[in-house]
Amino acid sequence: MNGGVIVEAASGGILTHTTVKNGGLEIVFAGGSAGGVVSSGGALELVGSNPDAGGVTFSKGSIREIGSGYTFVGGTAGGGLVVKILSGGSASGATVSSGGVEFVSAGGVDIDATVSSGGKLFVAAGGSDIGPTIRAGGSAVVSSGGVIELLSGSTTSGMTLLSGATLEVAAGAVVSGNTVSKGVTVLVLSGGTAALLNVKAGGVEIISTGGFESGSNISSGGTFEAIGNANVAPNLLSGAILEVGSGAVASVTNEVGVTVKVLSGGMVGGGTALFHNVVTALNGGVVSDLTVSSGGKVTVFSGGTDLGVVILKGGIVIVSSGGLDTGATIGSGGTELVSVGGTAVAAATIGSGALLETANGGTAIVSGTVLNSRTFIASGPGSLVEIVSGAAVNGGAVIVGNGILDVLSGGSADVAFLATGSGGLVIADTQNATSAFAGKGFRVRRRQSRQPQAVHRPYLGHVRIRTNPPQLHVRRLPH
Repeated sequence: MNGGVIVEAASGGILTHTTVKNGGLEIVFAGGSAGGVVSSGGALELVGSNPDAGGVTFSKGSIREIGSGYTFVGGTAGGGLVVKILSGGSASGATVSSGGVEFVSAGGVDIDATVSSGGKLFVAAGGSDIGPTIRAGGSAVVSSGGVIELLSGSTTSGMTLLSGATLEVAAGAVVSGNTVSKGVTVLVLSGGTAALLNVKAGGVEIISTGGFESGSNISSGGTFEAIGNANVAPNLLSGAILEVGSGAVASVTNEVGVTVKVLSGGMVGGGTALFHNVVTALNGGVVSDLTVSSGGKVTVFSGGTDLGVVILKGGIVIVSSGGLDTGATIGSGGTELVSVGGTAVAAATIGSGALLETANGGTAIVSGTVLNSRTFIASGPGSLVEIVSGAAVNGGAVIVGNGILDVLSGGSADVAFLATGSGGLVIADTQNATSAFAGKGFRVRRRQSRQPQAVHRPYLGHVRIRTNPPQLHVRRLPH
Protein backbone atom coordinates (compact mmCIF):
# COMPACT_ATOMS: atom_id res chain seq x y z
CA MET A 1 0.00 0.00 0.00
CA ASN A 2 1.43 3.32 -1.10
CA GLY A 3 1.03 6.75 0.52
CA GLY A 4 -2.55 7.78 1.22
CA VAL A 5 -4.00 4.27 0.94
CA ILE A 6 -5.99 2.95 3.93
CA VAL A 7 -6.83 -0.74 4.35
CA GLU A 8 -9.05 -2.03 7.18
CA ALA A 9 -9.53 -5.47 8.69
CA ALA A 10 -12.85 -5.54 10.56
CA SER A 11 -13.99 -8.29 12.92
CA GLY A 12 -13.42 -11.61 11.23
CA GLY A 13 -11.38 -10.02 8.46
CA ILE A 14 -7.85 -11.18 7.63
CA LEU A 15 -5.11 -9.25 5.88
CA THR A 16 -2.09 -11.31 4.87
CA HIS A 17 1.16 -10.61 3.02
CA THR A 18 0.47 -6.87 2.96
CA THR A 19 3.23 -4.28 2.76
CA VAL A 20 2.42 -0.84 4.15
CA LYS A 21 4.72 1.72 2.57
CA ASN A 22 5.50 5.35 3.47
CA GLY A 23 2.23 7.24 4.07
CA GLY A 24 0.04 4.12 3.95
CA LEU A 25 -2.20 3.04 6.83
CA GLU A 26 -3.49 -0.37 7.84
CA ILE A 27 -6.22 -0.54 10.52
CA VAL A 28 -7.04 -3.73 12.37
CA PHE A 29 -10.21 -3.69 14.46
CA ALA A 30 -11.29 -5.98 17.29
CA GLY A 31 -11.63 -9.51 15.93
CA GLY A 32 -9.59 -8.78 12.83
CA SER A 33 -6.07 -9.95 12.04
CA ALA A 34 -3.16 -8.87 9.87
CA GLY A 35 0.17 -10.16 8.68
CA GLY A 36 2.86 -8.68 6.50
CA VAL A 37 5.34 -5.79 6.70
CA VAL A 38 5.07 -2.15 7.76
CA SER A 39 7.86 -0.21 6.04
CA SER A 40 9.47 3.09 7.11
CA GLY A 41 6.83 5.82 7.20
CA GLY A 42 3.96 3.34 7.06
CA ALA A 43 1.55 2.87 9.96
CA LEU A 44 -0.47 0.07 11.53
CA GLU A 45 -3.33 1.08 13.86
CA LEU A 46 -4.84 -1.35 16.35
CA VAL A 47 -8.40 -0.63 17.53
CA GLY A 48 -10.55 -2.35 20.16
CA SER A 49 -9.93 -5.07 22.68
CA ASN A 50 -8.40 -7.94 20.71
CA PRO A 51 -7.04 -7.12 17.24
CA ASP A 52 -4.40 -9.62 16.07
CA ALA A 53 -1.21 -8.21 14.56
CA GLY A 54 1.10 -11.02 15.62
CA GLY A 55 2.12 -11.72 12.04
CA VAL A 56 3.25 -8.16 11.28
CA THR A 57 6.91 -7.20 10.96
CA PHE A 58 7.75 -3.58 11.77
CA SER A 59 10.69 -2.08 9.89
CA LYS A 60 12.89 0.75 11.11
CA GLY A 61 10.98 4.03 10.89
CA SER A 62 7.55 2.36 10.91
CA ILE A 63 4.70 3.49 13.18
CA ARG A 64 2.53 1.39 15.52
CA GLU A 65 -0.62 3.35 16.43
CA ILE A 66 -2.54 2.44 19.57
CA GLY A 67 -6.16 3.29 18.81
CA SER A 68 -9.28 3.65 20.92
CA GLY A 69 -10.00 0.69 23.19
CA TYR A 70 -6.63 -1.03 22.66
CA THR A 71 -3.93 -1.35 25.33
CA PHE A 72 -0.31 -1.90 24.32
CA VAL A 73 1.04 -4.01 27.18
CA GLY A 74 4.73 -4.58 27.81
CA GLY A 75 5.76 -3.75 24.25
CA THR A 76 9.00 -2.21 23.04
CA ALA A 77 9.73 0.76 20.85
CA GLY A 78 13.38 0.75 19.78
CA GLY A 79 15.72 0.70 16.82
CA GLY A 80 13.91 3.47 14.99
CA LEU A 81 10.36 2.28 15.71
CA VAL A 82 7.62 4.73 16.74
CA VAL A 83 4.69 3.95 19.05
CA LYS A 84 1.91 6.54 18.88
CA ILE A 85 -0.86 6.38 21.50
CA LEU A 86 -4.05 7.89 20.05
CA SER A 87 -7.19 9.17 21.78
CA GLY A 88 -8.80 6.39 23.80
CA GLY A 89 -5.74 4.18 23.48
CA SER A 90 -3.33 3.26 26.26
CA ALA A 91 0.02 1.67 26.90
CA SER A 92 1.18 -0.08 30.05
CA GLY A 93 4.71 -1.06 30.97
CA ALA A 94 6.18 -0.20 27.57
CA THR A 95 9.94 0.14 27.08
CA VAL A 96 11.37 2.84 24.86
CA SER A 97 14.91 1.80 24.04
CA SER A 98 17.69 3.42 22.03
CA GLY A 99 16.40 4.90 18.78
CA GLY A 100 12.77 4.34 19.75
CA VAL A 101 10.08 7.00 20.19
CA GLU A 102 6.83 6.90 22.13
CA PHE A 103 4.33 9.67 21.38
CA VAL A 104 1.26 10.25 23.58
CA SER A 105 -1.42 12.14 21.65
CA ALA A 106 -4.46 14.03 22.97
CA GLY A 107 -6.70 11.61 24.86
CA GLY A 108 -4.02 8.93 25.03
CA VAL A 109 -2.65 7.51 28.29
CA ASP A 110 0.74 5.95 28.94
CA ILE A 111 1.40 4.16 32.26
CA ASP A 112 4.68 2.96 33.77
CA ALA A 113 6.84 3.45 30.69
CA THR A 114 10.59 2.99 30.95
CA VAL A 115 12.68 5.24 28.75
CA SER A 116 16.20 3.87 28.41
CA SER A 117 19.32 5.59 27.11
CA GLY A 118 18.68 6.93 23.63
CA GLY A 119 14.91 6.52 23.92
CA LYS A 120 12.52 9.46 23.61
CA LEU A 121 9.08 10.10 25.11
CA PHE A 122 6.83 12.94 23.91
CA VAL A 123 3.57 13.99 25.57
CA ALA A 124 1.40 16.25 23.41
CA ALA A 125 -1.42 18.58 24.45
CA GLY A 126 -4.20 16.53 26.04
CA GLY A 127 -1.98 13.49 26.51
CA SER A 128 -1.15 11.96 29.91
CA ASP A 129 1.89 10.00 31.01
CA ILE A 130 1.74 8.38 34.46
CA GLY A 131 4.67 7.02 36.43
CA PRO A 132 7.44 7.06 33.81
CA THR A 133 10.97 6.00 34.62
CA ILE A 134 13.54 8.05 32.72
CA ARG A 135 16.91 6.36 32.87
CA ALA A 136 20.26 8.02 32.24
CA GLY A 137 20.48 9.10 28.62
CA GLY A 138 16.71 8.85 28.07
CA SER A 139 14.50 11.89 27.62
CA ALA A 140 10.89 13.03 28.02
CA VAL A 141 9.39 16.23 26.62
CA VAL A 142 5.96 17.46 27.76
CA SER A 143 4.35 20.03 25.46
CA SER A 144 1.82 22.74 26.35
CA GLY A 145 -1.37 21.08 27.58
CA GLY A 146 0.37 17.78 28.26
CA VAL A 147 0.46 16.17 31.72
CA ILE A 148 3.08 13.95 33.27
CA GLU A 149 2.51 12.41 36.69
CA LEU A 150 5.21 11.18 39.04
CA LEU A 151 4.45 8.13 41.17
CA SER A 152 6.44 6.81 44.09
CA GLY A 153 10.00 6.23 42.91
CA SER A 154 9.66 8.36 39.77
CA THR A 155 12.16 11.11 39.10
CA THR A 156 12.33 14.16 36.84
CA SER A 157 15.76 13.28 35.48
CA GLY A 158 15.87 13.82 31.72
CA MET A 159 12.46 15.51 31.72
CA THR A 160 11.74 18.80 29.91
CA LEU A 161 8.55 20.72 30.65
CA LEU A 162 7.63 23.25 27.99
CA SER A 163 5.49 26.30 28.71
CA GLY A 164 1.92 25.18 29.39
CA ALA A 165 2.92 21.72 30.62
CA THR A 166 1.82 20.28 33.97
CA LEU A 167 3.85 18.08 36.32
CA GLU A 168 1.73 16.20 38.86
CA VAL A 169 3.31 14.77 42.01
CA ALA A 170 1.23 11.87 43.33
CA ALA A 171 1.26 10.10 46.72
CA GLY A 172 4.73 8.90 47.66
CA ALA A 173 6.47 10.91 44.93
CA VAL A 174 8.93 13.68 45.69
CA VAL A 175 10.10 16.55 43.51
CA SER A 176 12.99 18.54 44.93
CA GLY A 177 15.19 21.43 43.83
CA ASN A 178 13.58 21.85 40.41
CA THR A 179 13.08 25.15 38.62
CA VAL A 180 9.49 25.92 37.63
CA SER A 181 9.75 28.12 34.56
CA LYS A 182 7.27 30.47 32.94
CA GLY A 183 4.05 28.73 31.95
CA VAL A 184 4.84 25.49 33.81
CA THR A 185 2.58 24.19 36.59
CA VAL A 186 3.63 21.79 39.34
CA LEU A 187 0.61 20.23 41.05
CA VAL A 188 1.28 18.29 44.26
CA LEU A 189 -1.51 15.82 44.97
CA SER A 190 -2.47 14.29 48.32
CA GLY A 191 0.53 12.46 49.77
CA GLY A 192 2.96 14.04 47.33
CA THR A 193 5.87 16.26 48.36
CA ALA A 194 7.60 19.30 46.86
CA ALA A 195 10.75 20.71 48.42
CA LEU A 196 13.03 23.61 47.61
CA LEU A 197 11.48 24.40 44.24
CA ASN A 198 12.40 27.64 42.51
CA VAL A 199 9.25 29.13 41.00
CA LYS A 200 10.12 31.82 38.47
CA ALA A 201 7.92 34.55 36.96
CA GLY A 202 4.96 32.92 35.27
CA GLY A 203 5.52 29.57 36.97
CA VAL A 204 2.90 28.01 39.26
CA GLU A 205 3.17 25.64 42.22
CA ILE A 206 -0.09 24.22 43.63
CA ILE A 207 -0.30 22.12 46.78
CA SER A 208 -3.58 20.20 47.05
CA THR A 209 -5.32 18.90 50.17
CA GLY A 210 -3.01 16.40 51.83
CA GLY A 211 0.04 17.55 49.91
CA PHE A 212 3.31 18.69 51.47
CA GLU A 213 5.63 21.55 50.57
CA SER A 214 8.73 22.95 52.21
CA GLY A 215 11.15 25.74 51.42
CA SER A 216 10.09 26.65 47.87
CA ASN A 217 11.31 30.06 46.70
CA ILE A 218 8.56 31.98 44.91
CA SER A 219 10.13 34.78 42.87
CA SER A 220 8.50 37.96 41.64
CA GLY A 221 5.71 37.02 39.25
CA GLY A 222 5.66 33.40 40.40
CA THR A 223 2.49 31.90 41.89
CA PHE A 224 2.02 29.61 44.88
CA GLU A 225 -1.44 28.18 45.66
CA ALA A 226 -2.53 26.21 48.72
CA ILE A 227 -5.76 24.15 48.69
CA GLY A 228 -7.58 22.66 51.68
CA ASN A 229 -5.36 21.44 54.52
CA ALA A 230 -2.17 21.44 52.48
CA ASN A 231 0.95 21.61 54.64
CA VAL A 232 2.99 24.50 53.24
CA ALA A 233 5.87 26.79 54.19
CA PRO A 234 6.97 28.67 51.05
CA ASN A 235 9.44 31.54 50.94
CA LEU A 236 7.49 34.35 49.28
CA LEU A 237 9.77 36.98 47.77
CA SER A 238 8.69 40.51 46.90
CA GLY A 239 6.40 40.44 43.88
CA ALA A 240 5.32 36.84 44.46
CA ILE A 241 1.64 35.80 44.27
CA LEU A 242 0.03 33.69 47.01
CA GLU A 243 -3.32 32.12 46.13
CA VAL A 244 -5.48 30.80 48.96
CA GLY A 245 -7.67 28.12 47.39
CA SER A 246 -10.83 26.32 48.44
CA GLY A 247 -10.73 25.09 52.03
CA ALA A 248 -7.39 26.73 52.79
CA VAL A 249 -6.95 29.20 55.63
CA ALA A 250 -3.89 31.44 55.65
CA SER A 251 -2.66 34.54 57.41
CA VAL A 252 -0.69 37.37 55.90
CA THR A 253 2.72 37.42 57.54
CA ASN A 254 5.72 39.70 57.24
CA GLU A 255 6.52 39.34 53.54
CA VAL A 256 6.70 42.73 51.83
CA GLY A 257 5.32 43.26 48.34
CA VAL A 258 3.41 39.98 48.11
CA THR A 259 0.04 39.80 46.33
CA VAL A 260 -2.48 37.55 48.08
CA LYS A 261 -5.48 36.27 46.09
CA VAL A 262 -8.26 34.65 48.10
CA LEU A 263 -10.05 32.25 45.75
CA SER A 264 -13.53 30.74 46.10
CA GLY A 265 -13.79 28.86 49.39
CA GLY A 266 -10.47 30.22 50.67
CA MET A 267 -9.92 32.48 53.68
CA VAL A 268 -7.25 34.85 54.91
CA GLY A 269 -7.67 35.24 58.65
CA GLY A 270 -5.60 37.70 60.63
CA GLY A 271 -2.16 39.09 59.96
CA THR A 272 -1.03 42.40 58.55
CA ALA A 273 -0.93 43.67 54.97
CA LEU A 274 2.37 45.53 54.87
CA PHE A 275 3.94 47.95 52.43
CA HIS A 276 3.12 46.96 48.85
CA ASN A 277 1.06 43.97 50.05
CA VAL A 278 -2.12 43.59 47.97
CA VAL A 279 -4.82 41.25 49.29
CA THR A 280 -7.64 40.45 46.84
CA ALA A 281 -10.87 38.68 47.79
CA LEU A 282 -12.28 37.08 44.63
CA ASN A 283 -15.71 35.47 44.13
CA GLY A 284 -16.38 33.24 47.15
CA GLY A 285 -13.19 34.31 48.94
CA VAL A 286 -13.18 35.73 52.49
CA VAL A 287 -10.74 38.09 54.21
CA SER A 288 -11.25 38.27 57.97
CA ASP A 289 -9.70 40.34 60.77
CA LEU A 290 -6.86 41.64 58.62
CA THR A 291 -4.91 44.75 59.56
CA VAL A 292 -4.02 46.99 56.62
CA SER A 293 -1.03 49.17 57.40
CA SER A 294 0.67 51.93 55.44
CA GLY A 295 1.15 50.93 51.81
CA GLY A 296 -1.05 47.85 52.19
CA LYS A 297 -4.17 47.37 50.09
CA VAL A 298 -7.24 45.13 50.12
CA THR A 299 -9.52 44.83 47.10
CA VAL A 300 -12.87 43.05 47.41
CA PHE A 301 -14.21 41.90 44.03
CA SER A 302 -17.65 40.61 43.07
CA GLY A 303 -18.71 37.80 45.40
CA GLY A 304 -15.81 38.44 47.76
CA THR A 305 -16.22 39.37 51.43
CA ASP A 306 -14.10 41.36 53.85
CA LEU A 307 -14.92 41.01 57.57
CA GLY A 308 -13.63 43.09 60.44
CA VAL A 309 -10.72 44.71 58.62
CA VAL A 310 -8.70 47.33 60.50
CA ILE A 311 -7.39 50.09 58.23
CA LEU A 312 -4.46 52.01 59.66
CA LYS A 313 -2.88 55.23 58.42
CA GLY A 314 -1.81 54.87 54.81
CA GLY A 315 -3.78 51.64 54.29
CA ILE A 316 -6.58 51.38 51.75
CA VAL A 317 -9.55 49.08 51.13
CA ILE A 318 -11.40 49.13 47.79
CA VAL A 319 -14.81 47.45 47.50
CA SER A 320 -15.60 46.76 43.85
CA SER A 321 -18.90 45.88 42.17
CA GLY A 322 -20.59 42.98 43.97
CA GLY A 323 -18.06 43.00 46.81
CA LEU A 324 -19.00 43.34 50.48
CA ASP A 325 -17.05 44.83 53.36
CA THR A 326 -18.58 44.71 56.81
CA GLY A 327 -17.47 45.67 60.30
CA ALA A 328 -14.47 47.72 59.20
CA THR A 329 -12.55 49.91 61.62
CA ILE A 330 -11.00 52.82 59.78
CA GLY A 331 -8.25 54.42 61.80
CA SER A 332 -6.84 57.91 61.46
CA GLY A 333 -5.44 58.29 57.97
CA GLY A 334 -7.01 55.06 56.70
CA THR A 335 -9.10 55.01 53.50
CA GLU A 336 -11.98 52.91 52.20
CA LEU A 337 -13.33 53.44 48.68
CA VAL A 338 -16.61 51.83 47.62
CA SER A 339 -16.82 51.52 43.82
CA VAL A 340 -19.80 50.96 41.56
CA GLY A 341 -22.00 48.13 42.87
CA GLY A 342 -19.89 47.59 45.98
CA THR A 343 -21.23 47.71 49.56
CA ALA A 344 -19.51 48.67 52.81
CA VAL A 345 -21.22 48.26 56.19
CA ALA A 346 -19.19 50.16 58.76
CA ALA A 347 -20.24 48.88 62.17
CA ALA A 348 -17.16 49.84 64.14
CA THR A 349 -15.79 53.19 65.23
CA ILE A 350 -14.28 55.28 62.45
CA GLY A 351 -11.51 57.49 63.72
CA SER A 352 -10.40 61.06 63.20
CA GLY A 353 -8.77 61.66 59.84
CA ALA A 354 -10.23 58.53 58.23
CA LEU A 355 -11.92 58.57 54.82
CA LEU A 356 -14.82 56.51 53.47
CA GLU A 357 -15.79 57.46 49.92
CA THR A 358 -18.48 56.07 47.64
CA ALA A 359 -17.65 56.26 43.94
CA ASN A 360 -20.09 55.71 41.06
CA GLY A 361 -22.87 53.39 42.24
CA GLY A 362 -21.15 52.43 45.51
CA THR A 363 -23.03 52.08 48.83
CA ALA A 364 -21.77 52.72 52.37
CA ILE A 365 -24.04 51.85 55.31
CA VAL A 366 -22.99 53.42 58.63
CA SER A 367 -24.21 51.73 61.79
CA GLY A 368 -21.44 52.75 64.17
CA THR A 369 -19.91 56.02 65.34
CA VAL A 370 -17.95 58.46 63.21
CA LEU A 371 -15.65 60.82 65.07
CA ASN A 372 -14.24 63.12 62.44
CA SER A 373 -15.53 65.74 60.05
CA ARG A 374 -15.46 65.03 56.32
CA THR A 375 -15.06 61.31 56.91
CA PHE A 376 -17.65 60.32 54.31
CA ILE A 377 -17.87 61.53 50.74
CA ALA A 378 -20.76 60.53 48.48
CA SER A 379 -18.84 61.52 45.38
CA GLY A 380 -19.92 59.40 42.38
CA PRO A 381 -23.25 59.53 40.52
CA GLY A 382 -25.65 56.93 41.90
CA SER A 383 -23.56 56.36 45.02
CA LEU A 384 -25.15 56.23 48.49
CA VAL A 385 -24.08 56.89 52.07
CA GLU A 386 -26.76 55.59 54.47
CA ILE A 387 -26.84 56.55 58.17
CA VAL A 388 -28.97 53.90 59.89
CA SER A 389 -30.89 54.12 63.15
CA GLY A 390 -28.60 54.65 66.12
CA ALA A 391 -25.59 55.67 64.03
CA ALA A 392 -23.97 59.07 64.54
CA VAL A 393 -21.62 61.25 62.54
CA ASN A 394 -20.06 63.61 65.08
CA GLY A 395 -17.77 66.57 64.77
CA GLY A 396 -18.29 67.58 61.16
CA ALA A 397 -20.09 67.00 57.89
CA VAL A 398 -20.81 64.21 55.46
CA ILE A 399 -19.84 65.68 52.10
CA VAL A 400 -22.27 65.13 49.24
CA GLY A 401 -20.84 65.43 45.74
CA ASN A 402 -22.79 63.65 43.00
CA GLY A 403 -24.16 60.90 45.28
CA ILE A 404 -27.01 60.55 47.76
CA LEU A 405 -26.99 60.76 51.59
CA ASP A 406 -29.82 58.79 53.22
CA VAL A 407 -30.42 59.45 56.95
CA LEU A 408 -32.81 56.90 58.45
CA SER A 409 -34.93 57.43 61.54
CA GLY A 410 -32.73 57.48 64.62
CA GLY A 411 -29.59 58.34 62.67
CA SER A 412 -27.80 61.68 62.79
CA ALA A 413 -25.31 63.49 60.60
CA ASP A 414 -23.98 66.89 59.65
CA VAL A 415 -24.15 67.40 55.90
CA ALA A 416 -22.31 69.64 53.45
CA PHE A 417 -22.86 69.82 49.70
CA LEU A 418 -20.10 70.44 47.18
CA ALA A 419 -20.75 73.56 45.14
CA THR A 420 -20.08 71.64 41.92
CA GLY A 421 -22.01 68.51 42.91
CA SER A 422 -25.37 67.23 41.72
CA GLY A 423 -26.08 64.84 44.59
CA GLY A 424 -28.91 64.92 47.11
CA LEU A 425 -30.26 64.12 50.53
CA VAL A 426 -32.94 61.63 51.66
CA ILE A 427 -34.44 61.98 55.17
CA ALA A 428 -36.65 59.50 56.99
CA ASP A 429 -39.63 61.87 56.92
CA THR A 430 -43.11 61.06 58.19
CA GLN A 431 -46.53 62.05 57.00
CA ASN A 432 -47.08 64.19 60.10
CA ALA A 433 -43.70 65.91 60.24
CA THR A 434 -43.09 67.22 56.76
CA SER A 435 -42.67 70.80 57.88
CA ALA A 436 -39.66 69.85 59.99
CA PHE A 437 -37.53 69.43 56.87
CA ALA A 438 -37.32 72.92 55.48
CA GLY A 439 -34.12 74.75 54.77
CA LYS A 440 -32.85 77.61 52.72
CA GLY A 441 -31.68 76.69 49.24
CA PHE A 442 -33.18 73.20 48.93
CA ARG A 443 -36.33 71.16 49.25
CA VAL A 444 -36.68 67.53 50.39
CA ARG A 445 -39.01 64.88 49.03
CA ARG A 446 -40.44 62.53 51.65
CA ARG A 447 -39.05 59.00 51.84
CA GLN A 448 -42.56 57.59 51.38
CA SER A 449 -42.61 59.09 47.90
CA ARG A 450 -39.86 56.59 46.86
CA GLN A 451 -38.01 59.36 45.01
CA PRO A 452 -34.66 59.04 46.78
CA GLN A 453 -33.11 62.41 46.18
CA ALA A 454 -33.10 65.94 47.45
CA VAL A 455 -33.08 68.84 45.04
CA HIS A 456 -30.77 71.72 45.83
CA ARG A 457 -29.05 74.65 44.29
CA PRO A 458 -25.39 74.51 43.21
CA TYR A 459 -24.31 76.04 46.53
CA LEU A 460 -25.87 75.16 49.88
CA GLY A 461 -25.48 76.03 53.45
CA HIS A 462 -24.41 73.57 56.11
CA VAL A 463 -27.28 71.19 56.94
CA ARG A 464 -27.61 69.46 60.30
CA ILE A 465 -30.14 66.62 60.57
CA ARG A 466 -31.39 65.14 63.80
CA THR A 467 -34.24 62.64 63.45
CA ASN A 468 -36.61 60.97 65.87
CA PRO A 469 -37.88 63.51 66.64
CA PRO A 470 -37.01 65.10 63.31
CA GLN A 471 -35.19 68.41 63.41
CA LEU A 472 -33.30 70.35 60.77
CA HIS A 473 -30.74 73.10 61.24
CA VAL A 474 -29.22 75.11 58.39
CA ARG A 475 -26.25 77.41 58.25
CA ARG A 476 -24.29 78.65 55.27
CA LEU A 477 -20.72 77.50 54.79
CA PRO A 478 -18.17 80.30 54.38
CA HIS A 479 -17.14 81.17 50.82
